[in-house]
Amino acid sequence: MHPRYLDPLALDRDIRRAAGRWRRWRRDLRAIARGTASSTLEELGNPLALSRDVTGQTAFGEISERPDGDPLRQPLLRWVYRLAEQRINAAAILADCEARYAVQHAVQQPEATQLSVGDMLRRGYAHTDLREAWLVAVASFGQAAARQHQVLWERRQEIASRMSLDAPDAIELPSGNPDAVADAAVAGSQTLWDAVQPNGLTDLLEKSLGRAATHGWPGRLTPASLAGLLRGNVLLQHVNIDLGLLPATWGGASFLRGLARLGAAVHDGLAPRDQPFVVAFDPYGLDRSTLGATLAMLPLTKPFARRTLGLSGNAVSDHLRSVAFSILLELRLAAIRVRLRRSALRGAQAFMGAAVEQSETVLNCPVRPELAGLLPRVRVDAPHRLLALCMAARRHHQFREAYDDDWYRDPRAAEQLREECSLPPAMYYAQDDVLQGLDLLIRELSAALG
Repeated sequence: MHPRYLDPLALDRDIRRAAGRWRRWRRDLRAIARGTASSTLEELGNPLALSRDVTGQTAFGEISERPDGDPLRQPLLRWVYRLAEQRINAAAILADCEARYAVQHAVQQPEATQLSVGDMLRRGYAHTDLREAWLVAVASFGQAAARQHQVLWERRQEIASRMSLDAPDAIELPSGNPDAVADAAVAGSQTLWDAVQPNGLTDLLEKSLGRAATHGWPGRLTPASLAGLLRGNVLLQHVNIDLGLLPATWGGASFLRGLARLGAAVHDGLAPRDQPFVVAFDPYGLDRSTLGATLAMLPLTKPFARRTLGLSGNAVSDHLRSVAFSILLELRLAAIRVRLRRSALRGAQAFMGAAVEQSETVLNCPVRPELAGLLPRVRVDAPHRLLALCMAARRHHQFREAYDDDWYRDPRAAEQLREECSLPPAMYYAQDDVLQGLDLLIRELSAALG
């Protein structure tokens, strides 16, 4: 073994520095996607170009030779692989972002203007009366952006092969069989979806925003308004919370996403400081996503609707139905993304075929095959987000049993969450626990949807 890899703590420090540069780079990419960046894609470059020694095949191979009983072996492997994939794919990621958010197209309808595909989508969300026309524009101009996303996923499989893996699954997956969870999520929620499914993509986008019940929510989604939703909660006390770029305020669903971001940020702020970086932070964020989903699920409870949002009477039921639909849609989208992830790794043709099939069978809103990867996009952490949603429902159930329905107001519950965050995060969840959480989630959604 090369001397550089004999000292795991020195290696951990190098990975921490590289991960810091990578996270800032990812944040800059998100700012470009939102049109709020001060830098351009050309200026971003590759944040890991000077970190090849800890983000490459040699490091991965050397660490793989460590004994299975070494507690740092798997955390180091996961971080080296994650950063290696991002370093090798940096140009493809930038091209993906450029095709979606930077390249301007001469649009004639519904108005004559120059817009990126991302801006067309944003206008489709924002303008109900013009949504159909903007979706037509996306279909007309979005094929190149979708193709870039397909190429990115083809490269991810190539990188796994270069690392002597059959697929990224050996490193990335958070359980033995996320696809089985995706199948169970679709099948278990089918009756609910049949009762509430939208009438086409335009209606789906409208309902996904959570505009059916906007009473009680703050006027804008900001760090202060999010913190106000949990005012006085011990969970937020003395924590360095970095929310990054918050979602746009389009409806009640925006606050669900904001609460999810808040939970993830709290998890990062409470991460154990007495552990090596690779142990204290997981590159795929399974536990942080779970705490995020746990907070995002609070609006599905009557105590939150009444005490936090000040709703009463029929407004409570309307609110719960709206939130339940948003979470049901997220569950089915998460299942689609897990299924599409496997297809994307097999190549563009498999990806396109699966995108059409899954959008039609799961959402009843088929997309054009050439737009695979644009609607919907597929994320590396798609399995983690699906499992996090299930485990959040399980945690809600456990906390209700221990602390009552308004457990989020109980300091003891907050202290328990803080203690859990101070432990090394989980890399995997037991399949039985996930499926139990899924069953509990579907019950909650069924009760709220009536």
